[in-house]
Amino acid sequence: MTEQGCPRLGSISVVVPSFNHARYLGASLEAIARQSVSPMEVIVVDDASTDGSVALAESFVRRFPFITLARHEVNQGVFAALRTGWLRCRGEYVAFPAADDVVLPGLFEKCMSLLSRHPAAGFCSSLGRVLSEDGRD
Repeated sequence: MTEQGCPRLGSISVVVPSFNHARYLGASLEAIARQSVSPMEVIVVDDASTDGSVALAESFVRRFPFITLARHEVNQGVFAALRTGWLRCRGEYVAFPAADDVVLPGLFEKCMSLLSRHPAAGFCSSLGRVLSEDGRD
């Protein structure tokens, strides 16, 4: 508990696997970086992209000190990318948004608050929306 009697939220690591997602990665990382509860770390795992994803991720690494980039020299697939990120995590909680996901404001705060109030829970999830290229449901 904190001094105000509110539960301590803990820390969250975020692992973002990416393969040729330059088109979406900026919006995804921006949404993560602007959460009401900042992540302890964001680990972008580039799985040997050929589309400019690395340069985009590096621009976020320069802007946000909690974002790091891990790179696979050879494409190994999403599960290997998730494992690479998982092995680097230091947070009490871990989130795995995809490189083309845009998390809504307050997601981490709400999830971490629920988990702190229910310590026996091992997982927190939310509803998602699937949008078309032009932003329609």
